[in-house]
Amino acid sequence: MALPSNSILCQLGWSGSEDTGLGRVVSTERGWANVLGLDDARVPQLLKLSQAVGQPVVGDWVLCSKKNPQDNLEVNKILNRTSLLQRRAPGKVLASQPIAANIDIVGIVTSVGKRFNINKIERYVISTLAAEVTPIVIVNKIDKEDPKPYLLELKEAFPTITAIAISAKTGEYLPDFISLLKTRSTVVFVGDSGVGKSTLTNVFVGLEIQPTGLVRDGDAKGRHTTTRRELFITNSEHVIVDTPGMREFGLWNARHGLNTLYQDMVELEAQCKFSDCKHLSEPGCAVKEAISSDSIPAVRLENYRRLSEEIEASHTTGVRVPKDLLRGGRK
Repeated sequence: MALPSNSILCQLGWSGSEDTGLGRVVSTERGWANVLGLDDARVPQLLKLSQAVGQPVVGDWVLCSKKNPQDNLEVNKILNRTSLLQRRAPGKVLASQPIAANIDIVGIVTSVGKRFNINKIERYVISTLAAEVTPIVIVNKIDKEDPKPYLLELKEAFPTITAIAISAKTGEYLPDFISLLKTRSTVVFVGDSGVGKSTLTNVFVGLEIQPTGLVRDGDAKGRHTTTRRELFITNSEHVIVDTPGMREFGLWNARHGLNTLYQDMVELEAQCKFSDCKHLSEPGCAVKEAISSDSIPAVRLENYRRLSEEIEASHTTGVRVPKDLLRGGRK
């Protein structure tokens, strides 16, 4: 049976038929999940995870039931995901860290000034493309500075990726961003601390639900005011996932994203004389010929090689990527 359009599950983005015990995870704790939409309730319920189910991710659709009539509801099944944004877990552990599931758009939030880092943005773009989700780069705080140089740099670096400049504080150009979203689509905001993700979330939801903090003038560093990933329904009929600032963003299972963003490099590699060409001094190297003829800049090969090596190393125990690279620096 189809759900009425005003049901909480529809507002959460569910497009299937009605299913008993269906809900969406709005936040998680170890061994527990806050689930919204059960019995069309508009207040989330904190439910324990059954022993048979793994740890859900914010945005997951789950089925909940009782083992016995006298028992409490438990999360006992995580439905198949349409998408999953993830990064390599920080620290020494070789594992992925899921960020959000079943998302349609990744809003990569940056801002004018010192927080703008094209290299860090590139990492978000690659991981978004790897998840087969649409990235939109959002340059915030244009009430403080002209965004044109930043938009130009983004256009040069990512000619096929949409970038938009807004002010979450004043609301300037926010309707332009909303116009890019389909009704009841799920958007996750990612980016460094202090770029305005929580302010943007508050504007979307229409309430001051997420705390916001000031940014230091000296180094443009923001405080971690958001402490967990959390999903909200907005008053513009969209679903928003707010996330804490991520100082490091390591790539994980991101080969597809890299190849998509660097499609020109992939096509050139296929033209090299040797299939294992390293693009150094081998004869018949199409990549080196393209650099010599100024068809592509040498720095593009350097970036591609560095990111490719990181992706290959992401599944190798004991291989660690320098923190400076994870934070958007270069070798």
